[in-house]
This record gives sequence, C-alpha cells and structure tokens, in this order.
Amino acid sequence: MKKSAILFTAILFLFATRSFCYGSLNLVRQIELPNVKGRLDHMAVDLKRQELFVAAYGNNSLEIIDLRRGKLIRSIKGLDGPQGVEYIPWKGLIAVSNGRDGTLRFFKADTLKLVKTIHFRRDADDLRLGPSEKRLYVAYGEGAIGIVGLADMRRIGDIPIGAHPESFQIDSASEKMYVNVPDRREIAVIDMRNRKIISKWPFTPARDNFPMALDEKTNRLFIGAWVPAILATYDAHSGTLLSRTRISRDADDMYLDQKSRLIYCSCGAGFLEVISPWKNGYRVISKIQTALGARTSLLIPRQHRIYVAAPERNGREARILEYKTK
Repeated sequence: MKKSAILFTAILFLFATRSFCYGSLNLVRQIELPNVKGRLDHMAVDLKRQELFVAAYGNNSLEIIDLRRGKLIRSIKGLDGPQGVEYIPWKGLIAVSNGRDGTLRFFKADTLKLVKTIHFRRDADDLRLGPSEKRLYVAYGEGAIGIVGLADMRRIGDIPIGAHPESFQIDSASEKMYVNVPDRREIAVIDMRNRKIISKWPFTPARDNFPMALDEKTNRLFIGAWVPAILATYDAHSGTLLSRTRISRDADDMYLDQKSRLIYCSCGAGFLEVISPWKNGYRVISKIQTALGARTSLLIPRQHRIYVAAPERNGREARILEYKTK
C-alpha cells in the first residue's frame, strides 16, 4: 500500500474515533423514583431551583427531583394522565397537560398550589413555550394546537390541525410552527401570526412520525418515525426530504445540541442514540443502552446533561438516568 493511502486511512480512522468519543455519554447517576408506577412521559426543568419535573403518566402524578441532591423531594398527586410539562420562569409556574381529562393545570413551583385549570376537549399532550415566553402552545384532541396567554393564563385561540398533533417545534425567526401529524402521515406548517396552516408535507419515508427537532441555523427539520425506525431530515423551507438514517425503535424525544451539532434521540427499545452530521446526511455515532421503555428524555445544554426516564420494569423501580454530554 502506498504511503499516501496509508496516511489517508489513518486520518479516516482518527476522525471516526474522535467522532465516536465526542458523541459518547457518561452515566453520572441514577435517581430512583420509589413507588412510581407505569409509563413516564415528558420532563422539564427549573434551572434556578435545580428541580426536574417528570410527568408520570401511569402514576397520575408529577414527580419533582432535586438535582443538587439527586433525590425525589416532592410530588403532585391526583392528575389524570399527565403527558406534557413546561416550566414558566417569569411566572414561577409549572404547566402540566393531562391526556385523560384534557386539562391543562398550572401550579405554583414553590408551594405546588393549583392556581388555574384550562379545559381542552381531551388528550392534552405536548407543550411548547412561544419565543417570547408570553404564550403556551398545547397539542390536543383530534386535533388542534391550543394557545394560552400567560399574562392572565387565559385560552386565547386554537389552530385546527384535523388530527391529533404530536411533537411540534417553533422557528422563532420566521414565526412558523412545524407539527407532526402521524395519523395523516404528514407535517403541518403553520403561520403563527395568522394562526393557520400554510403547507402540509406528506411524510412518505415511514409511519408514526412522533419526535421532532429543529435546527434554525441550517433550516433542518429532524423527524423520528417508528415504522420503519428512522430519522428523516427535511429542508425546513421547502419540505424536501434530504436524508434518512436508521435508528432504534420507539423514539419519543429528540434534541439538537446547537454547540456540538449532535442529535440525541431516546428510544423505548432501550437505547439513547447520538447522531452526527456525516457527508450529505447523518449517522448514529454512539448507542448507549438505557432501559426498556425509556423513551422520553430532556437535554439541558447549559449543564451538559441529558436525562432519560426509565419506567418500573421487572421489579426494578422507576428512575431517571443522568448522562453527561461532551
């Protein structure tokens, strides 16, 4: 083999090794959730108080973890299938959406006192704060995106979708919203100023498009699907499918780390996958075993942490897996 070929091979090997190391994750600790039964859903964080909020869907509760001590400290009981959770810093409120009774409930973060309940028809699900944090958007029912004004915590409108909306993302610069609509195998694009759908992109590469992440810098939209299990990348301006990458089954949360350009995807098959740009597409560069059913997660870039929710299984208590990102 010629020296140039050997050198080229060595460079490729070093690049691949650095990519895998860069995408590796270290398990810092496991935070037990004693007596929390059933499915765990989405999470949110209060960075000032260092508290992690976990929607325990099957347990009808919101579990609150002190991240400094790595310990479950408080719970809100009597919820009805909590799915989405969002912390609103300037109001000091925790918003929790409930899938069974369709309510959106607001609690004071310090006292856990219920201060407001807003009723949607049913299946209140994913939550997202607007760019100015003055509005909260709620995916619900069959289906629409509800809009809640946070100044007075009042429902101020709806954006009809036509089927149940799953994960959605907001482009703050263009004031567009991208919504996964798996029952119709499409992505709805919404003009947030006029509160109407301006485009519907067929989701052709797979079925069951649930998690979503958005890269506003490169105008890339990342969609996780279940059948087959893939990550599909779209041009967020044109709706053109750019690439597809095989991932593990049952993905339900996906995040882009703006600094590292890595995508983190938690899969219920029992893996947390790290995905990196590669040539004209993306590839999985690290696959970390978590736990069966651990399909939801939360990335906190400022703290270089990602939390994965592992439900109770086979006699092992529910727990939160805390990983350190590079």
